Amino acid sequence: MDSFTDKEWAEIAGTLSILKPSDDALQFARTELNEARKAYVANCNTSPWAQRRKKELTEWRKIEKHAAELERLLQSRFNDDPSNAPDAKDWRGENFKLALARLRDTAKLQSFCENLNRQVRAPKANVRAWFHFAVLNVWTKLGGQLKFSRHPTQRYVKGPLPRYFSAVTKPVHEVSLETLPDIVKRHKVLMPLMERRQCIAFRKKLKDGSWSPWTEMPPGHEINLRAVAADADTQ
Repeated sequence: MDSFTDKEWAEIAGTLSILKPSDDALQFARTELNEARKAYVANCNTSPWAQRRKKELTEWRKIEKHAAELERLLQSRFNDDPSNAPDAKDWRGENFKLALARLRDTAKLQSFCENLNRQVRAPKANVRAWFHFAVLNVWTKLGGQLKFSRHPTQRYVKGPLPRYFSAVTKPVHEVSLETLPDIVKRHKVLMPLMERRQCIAFRKKLKDGSWSPWTEMPPGHEINLRAVAADADTQ
């Protein structure tokens, strides 16, 4: 299932209640988490879509490699036996070289694009890491802090954030809360990179007039437009 059921969402909403979110904020959270879950399911390594994209990337890399090898062999053949080399004015000789060059360059471009798609046009991280990033991002946008505590004697991770994280991830995949400290550290590393990308994209939308505060700003989320625009100008 790509979206959280009503029962699953009720548990998630219960863990968010400590943040005292508005109804609009809860709806925002549900939409964001559903989208994150859909993206995870679509991009996980076991999905047919991911397997197809992986196959396409492998094939384009093979085409690029073989085209480059053909260029090398053809040039080597011409160098070994000058009588076989096409005349410089012979359009067929130019077509040979041009066709191989185009094939190699096309394969290289397609391979590059496929690789970008696999990285979700973002800093390198695996599919599960990006799902965790989205989950924690919703928590912080609703005013939560990336903090947790440990049981005084048994030392297991506990607190509002772990309860929320467990409620969201449990229906999607198995994860130990003992990994949450490392997940939070990774989130803090990825966050500045994503904010920089968002500033650049936001600046572009400001210029072309396509930005709308009603569709792109979450409830209760304040943003200094002048600061964002100035930051994007420096990129």
